Amino acid sequence: MIRIHRIGKNLLGAAIALMIVTAARAAHAAPMSVGGQTALALGALVAEHSPSLGSVQKRTIQRIFNGDQTGPFPTTQPITVQADSILCRVSNVQIAVRSCVLTFGSHSHKLTGRAAHELYATLVEVGNPSSGAAGTIFESLAQLSCTIDPQALKQSGGGGASCTFTPTP
Repeated sequence: MIRIHRIGKNLLGAAIALMIVTAARAAHAAPMSVGGQTALALGALVAEHSPSLGSVQKRTIQRIFNGDQTGPFPTTQPITVQADSILCRVSNVQIAVRSCVLTFGSHSHKLTGRAAHELYATLVEVGNPSSGAAGTIFESLAQLSCTIDPQALKQSGGGGASCTFTPTP
C-alpha cells in the first residue's frame, strides 16, 4: 500500500511539472505588447539597422531617442519599425562574448560588443523570456513591429511608442 502511494505521489508530481513546462512554452509563443519608454528603446535600436527605413525616418527616431521630444521633426507621421527576427546571445562562461543578429526579410545585420549588449539588455527589459544551454543565454523574438509617433511623443503623456512581437524559444 505504501509503495502504491509513493508511486502515485511521484506521478502526480511529474504531471504537475509537465503542466508547468507546457504552460511556460505556450506563454513563450503568445504575442507580447509593450509601450512607453521600453518600446521607444527597442524601436530605436532596431530602426538604426532597418533597410526599409529612410534616412529621414531614422534621423527622426534617433533624435527622439536622444531626448528631443519637441522637434521640429523632419517627419510628423508615425514610423513603423519592423524586423522578422532578432537573436541575441551572451555567454556566462566566455563573459566577453555577446552578439545579436537582426533579420529584415532577406537582409541580416550582426551586432557585437556594446551594441549587442544594448539590444540584449533592452530585450530583457521589455520582458522577453530568456532561454539558455551550454553556457549561452539567448534572447530571441520574431515578428517585431514598433510604431513611433512623433506627434504623440510631443504631448509628453507617456504615449507615442508601442511594439508587438512573438517571443521565440
